[in-house]
Amino acid sequence: MELRPVEFQRFSEMVRRHSGIHLGTVKNELLRARLAKRMRALSLTSFREYYQMVLTDETGEELARMLDVVTTNKTEFFREDKHFTLLTQKLLPELLKEAAQRPDKTLRIWSAACSSGEEPYTLAMCALEAAGVGDVKVKILATDLSSRMLHRAVTGVYEKGKTQGVPLTLLQKYFESEGKGDERTYRAGEALRSVIQFHRFNLNDGPFPFRNSFDVIFCRNVMIYFEQATQFELVGKMAGVLRKGGYFFTGLAESLLAIKHPLKPIASSVYVKP
Repeated sequence: MELRPVEFQRFSEMVRRHSGIHLGTVKNELLRARLAKRMRALSLTSFREYYQMVLTDETGEELARMLDVVTTNKTEFFREDKHFTLLTQKLLPELLKEAAQRPDKTLRIWSAACSSGEEPYTLAMCALEAAGVGDVKVKILATDLSSRMLHRAVTGVYEKGKTQGVPLTLLQKYFESEGKGDERTYRAGEALRSVIQFHRFNLNDGPFPFRNSFDVIFCRNVMIYFEQATQFELVGKMAGVLRKGGYFFTGLAESLLAIKHPLKPIASSVYVKP
């Protein structure tokens, strides 16, 4: 099936309007292949027919499924490990001391666009290791637009090859091994699961509804898919729910230099809220 330019424009505008993701014209083939997969499941034979279906579905369920297949989901444990080194060695100790002085004694972290869960589970390991046996509670909110990826994250089961980035001591401490040899998988244990809440969330929505501010926000390798105006709006909303003295992480390939914001850079793709 051919995705004509006018059809590509309609779908890309729908995706941008509902998710903030900007699909350049070079993404025509990618969009065609991903939509075609969903259309085959529905026994539809034209992109025009599928567009009308999404447009007229009052439940919004097909729109959610369409956005699910369109979004890119690439992640791994301890991805861009310099961030986790900085977080573990310098930032978490001071944040935990501050959290210990609060009435609720809670450290709050948000993993935005968490994909299949590797990032929030990595954050949980880092925070739990830093917290030790102290009385500070760790709470991690992990969100993503893709229901499919969230299901995998909640399941928390990873093939052996997916866990190569996890230090052996942490893998043995926080994961349960299942199976043998190349068929071995690792399931996130209760210690990790108990501190993470997974929810479907659209970063393009606003204002954000959170009652409590966050000490750390990871929003990495997401804004590269957004236009500058959308990036500006998102960073503003993120800064609004970040605690004073809290830290905001973007992907190493992302820069906020062209965006006006209230955050101060302290390291590569790491910012603090003064």
